[in-house]
Amino acid sequence: MKLVKEVIDVARSKGAFRLIAFTAVGNERLLKRMGVNTRRISAPRLIDNKSVVPFWIEIDDETTSALSLTRRLTVIQLHRYGQGELVAKSQVLHDPGDDVW
Repeated sequence: MKLVKEVIDVARSKGAFRLIAFTAVGNERLLKRMGVNTRRISAPRLIDNKSVVPFWIEIDDETTSALSLTRRLTVIQLHRYGQGELVAKSQVLHDPGDDVW
């Protein structure tokens, strides 16, 4: 599950709020039992004689807490360039309540 934790942490640091996953039903159940917030997209289907299910992994407080990820704050700055073009830049910061900044 370390790989799942790392994938979710990197996605979150890039501003993602949801991931899509396709896996065996047992792996989805394992994530749910761990406390990860998942939501099925459709019913399981047999692929190579294995029951596979597509689902969303919500990157929210429930999931980050279940995986013991450090909470982060994202600061979004809007900048105007040239002909009024609006560009958003984001910066991820650690939560001020955490030990690490």
